[in-house]
Amino acid sequence: MASAISSLITPSYAIVEKLKNIYLDEVLDKNRQNVGVKTVAMKGAIKTIVSAIKRKEAVMMLTDQSLNRGYGIEKPFFGLTAIHSETPSFLSRKYGSYIVPTYIFNNQNKYKIVFKEPFKAENIIDPLQYELNILEDEIRKSPESWLWCHRRWKNNKNIYNN
Repeated sequence: MASAISSLITPSYAIVEKLKNIYLDEVLDKNRQNVGVKTVAMKGAIKTIVSAIKRKEAVMMLTDQSLNRGYGIEKPFFGLTAIHSETPSFLSRKYGSYIVPTYIFNNQNKYKIVFKEPFKAENIIDPLQYELNILEDEIRKSPESWLWCHRRWKNNKNIYNN
C-alpha cells in the first residue's frame, strides 16, 4: 500500500521493521525506494516522523500489528484486549495532523485502496478506540482479506495453545 500511495498520490514515509530474511528485506526496501517511499526504521523513528509531519508530508504507519507490553496500550479489539500503538493519536493531538484510516483489498485481482474519513485526534474523545472500531468494521466486511502471521492477542495467554 505504501508503494501504491507513494507512486500514485504523494511520496511518503513508511515506518518499517527489518525482516528476518535479509534477502527479502533488501528486495522490499529497493522496491519501496523505487516508487518514492522513504523508509524509517521503527526504532528511533519519531524524530524523522515529527520532521515530516511539520513539513506536511505523508507518513504511513501499520496499526494492525502486534505490540509487546510497554510499547502500546491495551484496548478492546474483537471482544478481547490487545496492545495497540498510540503513536498516530499522540502525533495527531500534538501537531494537529490528520489520521486517514487506509486499507487495501484485492478486488478481482486488482488492488483497491480505500481511504476512510480523515479525522484529528483532538476532535475525538478516545481516538485510538475510534481507529480500532474502524479497523474492526473493515475486517468484519472482508475477513478473507486479512491474514495475521503474528499473535495479535498475545497478552491474552489463554487463547493460544503455546
